[in-house]
Amino acid sequence: MSKLYVVSGDIDLKVNGWAEQKGFKRVPDWVFKGMREEFSGWMRQMFKGSFELVPWDGILYGRESLVEDCGLSTISLDGFCYCDGQVFDITRWVDEAGNDCGLGHRKNVPLDEQLRVLSETSPKEVALVDDVIYTGSHVEKVIDLLSRHGICVRVVIAGIGIGQGIQRVKDLNVEVRCVRTYPEVIDEVCERDFYPGVSMSGRSLVGGGNIGAPYLLPFGNPTKWASIPQYFASDFSLRCIRLAKDLFHYIGRSSDPVRPIRCCDLSRGIVGLPKDETEVEHCLGHIQHKLAAGFESGPLDMEMHNC
Repeated sequence: MSKLYVVSGDIDLKVNGWAEQKGFKRVPDWVFKGMREEFSGWMRQMFKGSFELVPWDGILYGRESLVEDCGLSTISLDGFCYCDGQVFDITRWVDEAGNDCGLGHRKNVPLDEQLRVLSETSPKEVALVDDVIYTGSHVEKVIDLLSRHGICVRVVIAGIGIGQGIQRVKDLNVEVRCVRTYPEVIDEVCERDFYPGVSMSGRSLVGGGNIGAPYLLPFGNPTKWASIPQYFASDFSLRCIRLAKDLFHYIGRSSDPVRPIRCCDLSRGIVGLPKDETEVEHCLGHIQHKLAAGFESGPLDMEMHNC
């Protein structure tokens, strides 16, 4: 069997959770269905049919069952989708050029402070809950950090697990339980990472502030981060930006009262964009124009603060 490119379909959960918090209209299923059909068509063209989009709602139910069955208290790395137990807000940081800057917090509380609280309040043996185990390196680092603060991870529970990552965690004498597993993949990416402005989209900008670098040009590196062939990277990025722009347009126009989505409304900022009342649709349209004109450099050169 040939390797698949796997995308975990989570934007409906992320977008509607944010919309309810901000008082915008929930997006109906048919909108996401249309977006996913279009997105899946591109991916099947790029990867010659070797593509699968996994609906995340079913994965969530399965993961909750695994958590209940394990009988341990939990520490979650995916607090948005699994909020029982404690949450460790840890993510990979990048700078504005997309370079790896190690691990840090996604929002406001530094890792040292989170670890101090966890060491004081968490049981000494826990299950670690995450959305995906891919290479296993991130989970391995988290297990080590928790261990150094007196917390032993006995089980890792994930929605999706990839063979190499599962084995890496098992080599630490930690049990692994996944809802769905794949021996090998071309890549495994969360759907949200391709949609600028969606909650938890992209890699986190160093320093916190909940700013994301989506896996698209010109924000990030879709080839390095998401195995998108380089000759498709610009066109793929343009198409995803257009879908995100259309999504935010729909939400603003269908809400009551009708109002545009502003950058300050987003729960996840976009690297290079302002965080003020500038309309998201306007900013994304500006980026579309520059990218279509051949502009592919990093966000430091985007000059978007006055878009």
